[in-house]
Amino acid sequence: MQEPPHQERQALLDRFLSHASQFGFFLDRQRFRQSAMLPFPWGDQSRPSPSLLATAYLIGHTISQQGSFSQLESSLLTDALRATSTMVFDTHPHHIINRIQAEILLSNYFFRHARFLEARQHASNACSLAAACSLHRLEIVSGNVSVEPPQTQLPPPSDESEIVERIDAFWAVYTLHNLWSTSLSTPISLSYDVTSQINVPWPSEVGRERRHVGELDFASNDIVRRYLAGDQDQSVGGSGLPALFAKASVLFERATNFAARFTSADQSGDTETMSKEPDTLTILVESIRSQLPSLTPILDSNFPSMRLAVVTHALVDATVIKLNAPFSQQDRAALQRCISASQRIINSANNPLLLQLGVINPIMAVVWPMACQVIMHEIVRLQVNRAVWTQGHPSDEELQRHSEVEVCIQVMSAFTAQSGFMDTQLSKVQLAYANIKT
Repeated sequence: MQEPPHQERQALLDRFLSHASQFGFFLDRQRFRQSAMLPFPWGDQSRPSPSLLATAYLIGHTISQQGSFSQLESSLLTDALRATSTMVFDTHPHHIINRIQAEILLSNYFFRHARFLEARQHASNACSLAAACSLHRLEIVSGNVSVEPPQTQLPPPSDESEIVERIDAFWAVYTLHNLWSTSLSTPISLSYDVTSQINVPWPSEVGRERRHVGELDFASNDIVRRYLAGDQDQSVGGSGLPALFAKASVLFERATNFAARFTSADQSGDTETMSKEPDTLTILVESIRSQLPSLTPILDSNFPSMRLAVVTHALVDATVIKLNAPFSQQDRAALQRCISASQRIINSANNPLLLQLGVINPIMAVVWPMACQVIMHEIVRLQVNRAVWTQGHPSDEELQRHSEVEVCIQVMSAFTAQSGFMDTQLSKVQLAYANIKT
């Protein structure tokens, strides 16, 4: 493999870093760029690993394209896959973390292109590496951070920057697992031994250079289980946007799992014991909502974390839909909660500053159609009522629901050039809408 020329490499990295967060990039951007541009050969341990650099070049090139799969992209993809496969034999601590990063990036790359088998494989690789490195188990011993259990592939972190890097690496893997294991027919595997023993602090938006070991809140046992149980202990905190995104991914996974189990139980007539289960999740959902920054000033000011805020708000509302949809046919209040959540998802995305970016977390190719489906079901219900009462013209409410679906279609269209998955999902929404449009 041969790296691109210096100027081209610089351009590819800049394009990649401008959208890297939407592919699950967790490393420090400035340090990554500085080390990537060092005048040392490919594979030098002072630079990012070949697998990570090759994947960054691939995504940087992809972002500059308009939907077509070029010969150059094919070549860059081959390089990235070959470099990542050979990383199995690289035991340098930085390169192990780099491989986890590369696997996450490749997984999201393939999800964006609706290549789900490959996406799942790379997500599973990231999960396996995180488990092997015990990234879910960090604890302070005599003022230092150690890794538990001692059979990890990684030595103890050498400085505070590495501590935070490993914390961020774990949550990047875990959120990837939460978002996609529930959206695919075959779950991504992250073992119960990992998910039941998480004690690392929630991710933070505070800069690495300002986070000291003494400021990190290490839980004595499973932080996610305690969070889901409503534990208000400070060590289960985490109110910054990255932490709220991680929590939203946890709730989305639990709500999706609940909805699937409820549907199965409904078919067997055994739903009574599950009817109270959403209550705790609903309390947590509303707690996240109360802590999230308002989208209005963010969307008006091109806030650096604008896309993360939009996706987190959308995941919160997608969770509301998952929790209420099983009851919506019998419970008008549950139906209205689904409709309101869908409207918020659509309205928050209808912003020129967001649409012109053209790249967003691929999970939105799941969330936006979900919102459209709720609104289209409501249109059908209104149409049936109109037919029953022999009313000739749609009501203002029905017309408004049509407008909302059309806005969602417009929003999705803005992201199809960079995402084959979004394009496929858009076609499904358009077909479904054409079948009910009058």
